[in-house]
Amino acid sequence: MNLLQRSLCWTSMLMAAVVLSACTASSRVVKVYEGDTLDKSQVAKLVTPEDIDVIEIDGIKQKEYVLESMSLTYDLLPGEHVVVYKYNGLFSKVRDSNDADAPRAELIQSEQRQVKFNASAGQTYNFNFKRPGSKNEAREFVETFQAAIVTESGRSVAKDSKYVKPATIVSPAQTPAVTAFPVASAPVATTAAPAAQTAGVAPVDAGLSRLDALKVLWGKASAEEKKEFLRWAFQ
Repeated sequence: MNLLQRSLCWTSMLMAAVVLSACTASSRVVKVYEGDTLDKSQVAKLVTPEDIDVIEIDGIKQKEYVLESMSLTYDLLPGEHVVVYKYNGLFSKVRDSNDADAPRAELIQSEQRQVKFNASAGQTYNFNFKRPGSKNEAREFVETFQAAIVTESGRSVAKDSKYVKPATIVSPAQTPAVTAFPVASAPVATTAAPAAQTAGVAPVDAGLSRLDALKVLWGKASAEEKKEFLRWAFQ
């Protein structure tokens, strides 16, 4: 097996692992509270469709997933909650036959929205909005995107609004002191070698097989970098 064949084999195994984990995550229930898992009669459930990306719940950033196209259920404690989210529509894209590297899919996103609603124990809530039927409709749709939270029976309990970033409150202890008369600081030596060079940092794949090195790099990649890699890999 030559180097190219081995590389393709490693990539295929990596892709299979990612797809498998994505399939598992697509049916995952996300617990948005601390402590032991409560019975379903003691929590409220917020079901998100595959084209809704939840960013924050009650000011707590939620985990990002490699593939946007998945439905998740968030388990919430009874009471008032604020959910920040956006619309993520993934549409197929006709590729120019002269450009083999052109992407085959296009992601159309809305601005962030937020909704505040009072959740009741044992109740399931869903996002309700009219979905665009095509990519062109989606481009117009995201400009005026709005959604509501509804119960399983379809009763609307809250309408969303434009996302407003919370104001940052600076305490007196955090306020930087102002010196009336600035004092010139001593010159900083610039002859020292960078710490990374003097320490002799080993490369990330030192002593690892190429497959293990790929796993390490995948674990260190950001969610956005993983998305871009998957779009490239499936071209």
